[in-house]
Amino acid sequence: MRKITVILLILITIIEGCSVFRKTGKGLKSNVKEIAPANVLEAIVENNITNRNFYIPKASVTVTQNNVSTKFTANLKFRKPDTLLLSLRSKLGIEAGRAFVTSDTILVNDRVRKNLLTGNPQKIKSKYGIEPVLLYIILGDMILDEGDRSRIIDCSGGTAKNEFEVRNKRIEYTLDCEKQKISRAYIEGDITSGNITLSFKDFMSRNSLTIPRIIEINDDLSSLQIEVRIEKIEDNWNGKIEFVPGAGYEVIRLK
Repeated sequence: MRKITVILLILITIIEGCSVFRKTGKGLKSNVKEIAPANVLEAIVENNITNRNFYIPKASVTVTQNNVSTKFTANLKFRKPDTLLLSLRSKLGIEAGRAFVTSDTILVNDRVRKNLLTGNPQKIKSKYGIEPVLLYIILGDMILDEGDRSRIIDCSGGTAKNEFEVRNKRIEYTLDCEKQKISRAYIEGDITSGNITLSFKDFMSRNSLTIPRIIEINDDLSSLQIEVRIEKIEDNWNGKIEFVPGAGYEVIRLK
């Protein structure tokens, strides 16, 4: 079952960056509004990529475990507030899996084993102690409980590091106050989930959208490392999201 969760995490991971965006850096300062200490977190949450619809036609994914690396390509469609469809393909272009996720549904076509995995995202919480909404941190979004959004943050040095209790999980965020994004997130785990560290790099921007092109994920329990490099993104996307179950697949319910 943990393998299923890892598959989902890999699928949901493919959500950041764009090679056609310009890189941010010193030149971005003039485009970033100064924000008061009490408004830093609010500004970062409002900058979450999942506040809009988007489509990522192609991303490169490298999964490394026990010194063995496997490469995939992926594409992802997201429609707010919580619907996503993601496909993962091998280097030969053969689809290995397709996932459809909403607030109350998980459907995964496992084309290798000819299985259709079905269930409710709350199964992730009951088995692994992780609220499904926290998976969106993997996209580079900052997830906070409502009461923490007005916390006063000292960003005098351009960055800040703060701990939060989010859905009964301790999370340490490193904030890039100029870009109004998180550059790192550390999610404290337990004996079943391990500690997860996410790093976001090579930020790019267009209009009001600022996103990292590179996402790195490390799970210390399983010695799992995932690197995602996004090659293209369409923001304010208005296409359709449809999931077609595999014909004749064995249905397996997540427990």
